[in-house]
Amino acid sequence: MAPRMNRMLWSAVTLLAACGVSEAHLGGDDDSMSESALGLSKKVLGDTTCAVGASDCNVCVNDVFGTVDRGFGGRFVWSTGRWDFTWERQYPPSNAKPIGVFHDGVALIEGPEHHVQGFVHTNSADVPFMVTHSDDTKGGIGRIDKNHKLATLLRSNDNHPSGGQVLGDSFLFAEAATLRVVTVTGAERSQLFPLPKPTWAKAGQGLSGGGVGAVKLQDGRTLVISSTPGGDATGTRRTLFFTKAGALTATAPFTLLAETEYAQPAGWKGDYQRSENLSVITECGTGTIFTLHATGDREMYGRGYFRLSRVDTVNGLPKLTTVKAYNMDQSIWDCHLRSSGTAWARADHSLGIACHEWLARRGIFGWNDDGDFSFRTAR
Repeated sequence: MAPRMNRMLWSAVTLLAACGVSEAHLGGDDDSMSESALGLSKKVLGDTTCAVGASDCNVCVNDVFGTVDRGFGGRFVWSTGRWDFTWERQYPPSNAKPIGVFHDGVALIEGPEHHVQGFVHTNSADVPFMVTHSDDTKGGIGRIDKNHKLATLLRSNDNHPSGGQVLGDSFLFAEAATLRVVTVTGAERSQLFPLPKPTWAKAGQGLSGGGVGAVKLQDGRTLVISSTPGGDATGTRRTLFFTKAGALTATAPFTLLAETEYAQPAGWKGDYQRSENLSVITECGTGTIFTLHATGDREMYGRGYFRLSRVDTVNGLPKLTTVKAYNMDQSIWDCHLRSSGTAWARADHSLGIACHEWLARRGIFGWNDDGDFSFRTAR
């Protein structure tokens, strides 16, 4: 009990709740999802031929809409996991300590400002998860090994790295207006790619506060999809589409191809425009590209949601079309969508979902000296 006793401080100021998927609540009406509304894009298409273990792409997912819809309708099977670290240990290759990245003082009611930003499942059995975490000075990027132990720790170039996604053997996320790509396996290597600034963006403005993901296209290009702004920040919600020739790690520059302002379907009840993470998925057979955005209330418990959208082609350019939204209960202890909610393509072409604890606490009197995080996954 000692490692977790500090969490009792928070539970004393709020009602306990378990993170579980409620029966999927549709943002709009069921009949908004007609077959014609699922009309397939014929131009901006993902690569459906990616092999398991490929270094530059992810495998496709069968029947994306049906899989997501049935899953959040009660078909997903959820399980809880945990990964561990040592607060004062120096981790390679940066010699950073978790106490300097994952800890943010003691706050009992409103909670600390910095927390897990992204938690993603990879394509590697040896390094199954990657994580990003914000901090008051510089955030961190961690690899989690097959024994669910923190294996390596890098420092971010700023205090607030975004959520991200894995594409092949690369983990991508944003630092302000720069895309950073870190290798998942082998020698830990980073590449930085400036993202072209839209005309409305201010100097230094971040472009991926709502998450960023990528997919390999059928024509061999890489498409990066970015959401801005994130969380509860004010401003028009936009999805940005960037492309480059060749693989994500190629030296070619990115081009801003198009952008879509959020449009909520008529008849939807509630607000589904916000996002903290997004995941990009290619559908088997059709090549249609889908995104799953995720966020939730900032509170310790309450409402979270995933929002499914589809990439269409209009006048030869990508456009994001909102499809359906799914409410979930969230909890700071193991499934806080305001922190991280992501999806990934499994080797058998099914879909996996992951969500993560808000943050770890190293409390007074030795509480949680053996650091750990909890998370949940579904398939």
